[in-house]
Amino acid sequence: MKALDLLEQKIVSLIELVQKLRAENVALAEKNAQLVAHVKGLENSMLASGSRIEEFNQEKVITKKVVDSLIKEIDSLVKSQQ
Repeated sequence: MKALDLLEQKIVSLIELVQKLRAENVALAEKNAQLVAHVKGLENSMLASGSRIEEFNQEKVITKKVVDSLIKEIDSLVKSQQ
C-alpha cells in the first residue's frame, strides 16, 4: 500500500510538472510571437530608413550640382565685372 501511495504521489507530481511546463510553453510561444513581430517591425523600419537614406543621397547629389552651377555663374559674373 505504501508503494502505491508513493507511486500516486510521483504521478501527481509528474502531472503537475507537465501542466507547469505546458503553461510555460504557451507563455514562451506568445513571447516568441511578440518578438517575431517586433523583429519584423524593426526590419521594415530599417528598410524604410535605407530608402530614405538613398533619397537623401540623391538630393545631396542634385544640391551639389546646383550649388556648383551657381558658383560657376557667380564666378562668371565677377569676371565679367572686372
